[in-house]
Amino acid sequence: MTTTTRNQGAVTAPASEADGAPTTHQGVLDWVAEVTALTISQVVVWVGGSDAQWSILAEKLIEAGTFTSLQHPPNCFLAASSDSDVARVEDRTFICSSTRRGAGPLTTEWTLAR
Repeated sequence: MTTTTRNQGAVTAPASEADGAPTTHQGVLDWVAEVTALTISQVVVWVGGSDAQWSILAEKLIEAGTFTSLQHPPNCFLAASSDSDVARVEDRTFICSSTRRGAGPLTTEWTLAR
């Protein structure tokens, strides 16, 4: 028997179990089980969206080097992928804002928000 724990409003359970899931919707449970099997997950974390969960996730992403915390505005991060990441599509990604400056200093592809 495995224990399900609650941490800052999140429910953490071994990937092989749906115990503690915040839903009984069989379609959602089946989808999570399928994705868990495809990704060889060790743990499933059910996230409810609390501020505490957001802070924990952001800190983990910073520690892993995925996020870089920006000074301004608050709670703003740069998420950069590796140059070897084959999914990079900067030439097809556009940042939409009312001004080019609003899209940020590193943006090469900008278009006016409509």
